[in-house]
Amino acid sequence: MGDQLKKNLKRLVIVLVIVFLFLTFSFSYFSLFDSCYIKIKEPGLASRKSEIKEAIKYLKITDREAYKNFCRYTNYIIETSCMGSDWHLNEKIRGQDSAGCYIKGSKTIYLNPLILKSLSAEEISDLLKKYSNLSKEFWETGL
Repeated sequence: MGDQLKKNLKRLVIVLVIVFLFLTFSFSYFSLFDSCYIKIKEPGLASRKSEIKEAIKYLKITDREAYKNFCRYTNYIIETSCMGSDWHLNEKIRGQDSAGCYIKGSKTIYLNPLILKSLSAEEISDLLKKYSNLSKEFWETGL
């Protein structure tokens, strides 16, 4: 009976690890060889996660330096509109009308899901590059 219990526990642990890894990788971008792990959070079912992952891969292929900066200075991508607290938006652009933003002092990029759905992988990649550069600027200079 003891051996059977050990086998069952071992199987249970393996199943739990597989489920954990599946859930972790389905809600994030992960590249082991580049030491790049970015959590992608979405508010609802209409997520653009696959488009965001495609844009990250596009960035990796087209601009290695920008990709390295992105991986180093970004921890999260959150699909939600900016609420006007973004320091680089001028008064003519409200956060809800912006394609995305970076909040100074964080390592989080916000992407507006309503605007995101009309953008190509290349355009999303440009946004990721732009906002990760703002993050890099803050973390390297403190400004």
